[in-house]
Amino acid sequence: MENVEPDISNTIEVLGETLSENLKLEELILQDNKIKWVQYCTFWEKLKGNTSLKKINVSKTDLSDRILEKMTPYLTT
Repeated sequence: MENVEPDISNTIEVLGETLSENLKLEELILQDNKIKWVQYCTFWEKLKGNTSLKKINVSKTDLSDRILEKMTPYLTT
């Protein structure tokens, strides 16, 4: 049986929208996940409204320095 990863694109988008309205969350741990960089970009775009988030942990993921560079516009507002 083939190991197929579930499509979580919609889940990530909904999470970003939800967290954009949360003004109490200061730290988000996304470590050790299989989220693709395109999904992260969608997530960060939705998350722009959050002004309380100060720390995001994406350690042990597939995100490289090069990919994080591409995501910089989504992380800086």
